[in-house]
Amino acid sequence: VDIFLNHAGIDGGGGANGAGAGAGDAAGAVPQANKGWPSKKLPANTRFFVIKSFCARDLKISMQRSLWATQPRNEEKLNAAFASSEAVILIFSVNESRAFQGYARMASKTGGAAADVTWMEGQSWGGIFKLEWQTIFDLSFGQVAHLRNPMNEHKPIKISRDGQEVEPSVGLELCAAFDAGYAANPDLSMKRRVTSAEEVAGAAK
Repeated sequence: VDIFLNHAGIDGGGGANGAGAGAGDAAGAVPQANKGWPSKKLPANTRFFVIKSFCARDLKISMQRSLWATQPRNEEKLNAAFASSEAVILIFSVNESRAFQGYARMASKTGGAAADVTWMEGQSWGGIFKLEWQTIFDLSFGQVAHLRNPMNEHKPIKISRDGQEVEPSVGLELCAAFDAGYAANPDLSMKRRVTSAEEVAGAAK
């Protein structure tokens, strides 16, 4: 399954309220907003959360298998959001990467996926759930330094703990920045970087 399927119609980007201009500027030309962008199709009552990954390896597995497992303390609020809103968007960042790597839509409640995945050892994980990856793009913290989250004391969006909810207008602007960045420079995508096939195969037993 090609997880870039959602981008079949992309030929540019600009983002809501000018979002994505930073991403486009960094890559060169700033593309125009495209109605086919995933961020343009999100329902009005979408909720957004930042999810931290302890390592790039786990995120790579997630992108290949469309699965994730969060810490148990995040499960109740994610499941509640999934039950009460039309869409729940998870915005991923690998620890110490100084960037966000993409965003995905929850496709089931936690525990809603029958799968066996070996994630990073030494951590406690909740139930595995399904994801639908929307845009995968390396968006540096510097490109979204202007975004602050009212749901986290108006701190910069880069300062987010695992499971932090994001105010909807800020979350939407962040997603639009991913879309604009990918449209301008799709090579800056974790999905396109080569990783060890044995590493992924060993984790996805």
